[in-house]
Amino acid sequence: MNDQGGVGLVRVAGAVYRLAVLRDKPGRVAAALAHAKATVGHVECLCSSPPRRLVIRTNRKTGRYHVARWPGDLEHDGECAFHRLDESLTGRSAYGGAAIVETEDGFSIRLAAPLTRVTAERRTPTPRPRAADADPRAPRRAVGLLGLLHLLLEESRLTVWRKGTRDRGWGECVVALRRVAGTCQVTGGRALGEVMYVVPRYTGRQDRHAGRQDGHGEGGFDEFFDRLRPSRSSVPRGLVLGEIREIRPAKYNVAYHLAHHPAPVFVAPDLDQAARTSYPAAFAEAGRAAGGRRLALLLVERASAKNLRVVDMAVTLTTAHRIPVDSSLELIMADALVAHGRGFVKPLRFDAVHEVVLPDFILTDTEPHIPVEVYGVRGREAYDERKASKEALYRAAGQFVVTWDGRSELPDLTVR
Repeated sequence: MNDQGGVGLVRVAGAVYRLAVLRDKPGRVAAALAHAKATVGHVECLCSSPPRRLVIRTNRKTGRYHVARWPGDLEHDGECAFHRLDESLTGRSAYGGAAIVETEDGFSIRLAAPLTRVTAERRTPTPRPRAADADPRAPRRAVGLLGLLHLLLEESRLTVWRKGTRDRGWGECVVALRRVAGTCQVTGGRALGEVMYVVPRYTGRQDRHAGRQDGHGEGGFDEFFDRLRPSRSSVPRGLVLGEIREIRPAKYNVAYHLAHHPAPVFVAPDLDQAARTSYPAAFAEAGRAAGGRRLALLLVERASAKNLRVVDMAVTLTTAHRIPVDSSLELIMADALVAHGRGFVKPLRFDAVHEVVLPDFILTDTEPHIPVEVYGVRGREAYDERKASKEALYRAAGQFVVTWDGRSELPDLTVR
């Protein structure tokens, strides 16, 4: 390819490649990436002039190279795959310095949930991720399951819908989520890709689920399950990331059936009720009626020789295109933005559920970017206070805002 710049082009050791080639066919450029990593230590994104440096990271599980945004660089073109919103526009700003650390090698994450249970300890669920700290304004020292789920969604770009995109299936999401997980380590220096199983898209080949490896060099479910074998003194825990397809009552528990996965995981009734209370939008019928999906990050242990028991979870509602949303009305708005061919991003709160004030969406295909607000809750004091805070901030900044209250027709969403 010629050496002209543009969104979606990356220069590697003097040659220019499409980013899609680097991501979809990493073997084709592995030698070039290895040479660049050993010599200059970076590659270049050609979305702007001068080019922006990109870091070369190695998947801790598969050993494959991939390129990522240089830590702290927020200057990529708005349509570039490496563009990021300012940290003040995500809940990530609520963490202390040690909770999430990004380096050239990837992310180091201090998890609030322990990945090992000592058998002498009383069997109780880990603290709910939405519980407030003693001082809600204090920086959070560790990342809960909801925060980890939001970090994975944000870094894998599932919060972003690029202008003109037609579709995004689960298989594409799995590749992106695994790519991010492969460069993360969690408490104790453990690779996130080793302790987390991302349910792959079912293709009719049972070995993708039960085998030792799938077609991308990732471990299969049997390998993940084997690592959870308990000893006399401790019980290992793992993470399962997938979509909840159906929830059914079981003899003693509640069975969560995951999309693309052949066997259910089991949830105690009190934990099922706690999850419904903590994540009402994900479990409400309104979201499913509007075509929504439920994406869950599950903390699990082996319950028997065949089954997994869930000990904690974080669940988020998404659109059919896997864009995370906070309500059924946001889902309707997101689908409308997609239908109008708009480019936008969904800011996420992480574990800072009540402490941050964020737009519901941000349109990124205009300059300046335009916030979108969906006002659906009425008569709730805390919600009304956040709404007033948002409106005051927009008035002070003289900011144009697209708003919808859910009771009227959707506003004009065409590009202005």
